[in-house]
Amino acid sequence: VGSEMCIRDSDASIYSISKYIEQHCGEPLRVHELAQMCGMSYSYFAKLFRETYNQSCKEYIEFTRINKAADLLLFTNQDLTYISQETGFADAAPDPHLQKVEGNDTKAMEEIAEIGIFPSVNGYFAA
Repeated sequence: VGSEMCIRDSDASIYSISKYIEQHCGEPLRVHELAQMCGMSYSYFAKLFRETYNQSCKEYIEFTRINKAADLLLFTNQDLTYISQETGFADAAPDPHLQKVEGNDTKAMEEIAEIGIFPSVNGYFAA
């Protein structure tokens, strides 16, 4: 995690760090390092993050990775190995529910829905 985010305004820092998480979700992300990037203590950062996003930073990182994986599964021809590396799940065992979706594959969409990923208005997926 780099020092490219040295914003001291706490609200701007929290919003900027969420963009950082989205752009770097395939990399190892540690909450204490993200807090340092915002110039905050771990506890203050965690409290402010939860107040802003109604979830912990760790939950947000996982949510972001799942959304990116869903997008890649649905809208690219990439295989699961590539997708897992791009989304930070490279060390995780493959989930048998995740499979390549070709076109408008209703069965695959139902399986994705079963694991808690649903389409939303903005094109991303939410649990």
